[in-house]
Amino acid sequence: MEFSIAELPTGEWYREGVAIIEAGEGRLGMFGLRGENEIASDLSYCTIVRNSGESPNQWLMEKTTSLVSGYHYFIKAVTERCLLLMRTESLPGSPIEKPLLEYFTMDINTLQLQRVCAKRFKLRLPPSSIYAYFFQTGMYTNFPPSLLPPWTV
Repeated sequence: MEFSIAELPTGEWYREGVAIIEAGEGRLGMFGLRGENEIASDLSYCTIVRNSGESPNQWLMEKTTSLVSGYHYFIKAVTERCLLLMRTESLPGSPIEKPLLEYFTMDINTLQLQRVCAKRFKLRLPPSSIYAYFFQTGMYTNFPPSLLPPWTV
């Protein structure tokens, strides 16, 4: 097993939106939300560039996709095949009484978004608990074959 350290690529990376993945051929990949003032404007995919057996020293920007403006985005989970993204109209503690949370999967290879679900709810929690409640979502993968939809060709 090999360990190495690499600095994040240059730019304004959103603190709630970085996911490290295996990019193949022993390389690391990174998905990251980029933007200003804690508002993401795009999702980028970078990989580590290796120079003839040396330690990793730079990131190569592979793909970037623009995100719909007016929302706050968060990377919730990552698997071998997809990211789980959440977006909301507002952040916890903001004045919107019934925030809408939307969840999307993004295919790692194509960067195609697919909406999974949305929920609108009224917050009835003390301010100290709101942030934790917003982020209680995960991703389950590797369903047994009996629970998977039938494949069509």
